[in-house]
Amino acid sequence: MPAIVGVTSAPFANVGKTLNRGFDGNFSFRKRLGQVDFTARGNITYYKNEIVERDEQYNYYPYRSQEGFRIDQRRGLIAEGLFKDYEEIRNSPRQTYGSYMPGDIKYRDVNGDGIINDDDIVPIGASNRPALIYGLGTSASWKGIDFNIHFQGAGRSAYFIDGPSVYPFTAGSWGNILTEAGNPANRWISSAISGDPATENPDAKYPRLSYGEMLITTAPPLTGCGMASTCV
Repeated sequence: MPAIVGVTSAPFANVGKTLNRGFDGNFSFRKRLGQVDFTARGNITYYKNEIVERDEQYNYYPYRSQEGFRIDQRRGLIAEGLFKDYEEIRNSPRQTYGSYMPGDIKYRDVNGDGIINDDDIVPIGASNRPALIYGLGTSASWKGIDFNIHFQGAGRSAYFIDGPSVYPFTAGSWGNILTEAGNPANRWISSAISGDPATENPDAKYPRLSYGEMLITTAPPLTGCGMASTCV
């Protein structure tokens, strides 16, 4: 229950309602060719859920509520590239997630109040529960010898990329992420360092490199980390 109710024991109650819809099916095909028996088969399951009703505190912005969205819907800030220079920073909404400089990630002011804060966190992607499960297989049998192969997969789900495979310098020289982040063509570099204004690329894959701790939240579609920037 919301803290606004004033019940400190935080009891659980069945006060929500969800709607689940979908379909599933499978097929199989068998054929005998000489002394060989062939079988092909497949299956698919697709569903979609929605939180129809949930006892939660009132949110002025509907997208901040869970009602009307999927269970475990992913949420985050929306990145709009990297800041080109201080002039762009001065003419952009103020970001409240620490200090920032040219080369750091620029976020979208969703509610238009001139401030980037938690009110600009919106549903992004899907949920971490795959909405699509599928499989395809085949088998053959000949004189008591069987051969089977099966492929399966899951889709229509979203998850946050994490760990040393995407965050440079978090685990020494683990993996090849340092090679990618170390390539000047992949990241924003100040012209004062490179001597070339072309390296201040607002569409670079990684924001500027900096020394110190990072603030990590979510902001697709960019990847990488910068000082007081957000990473995905």
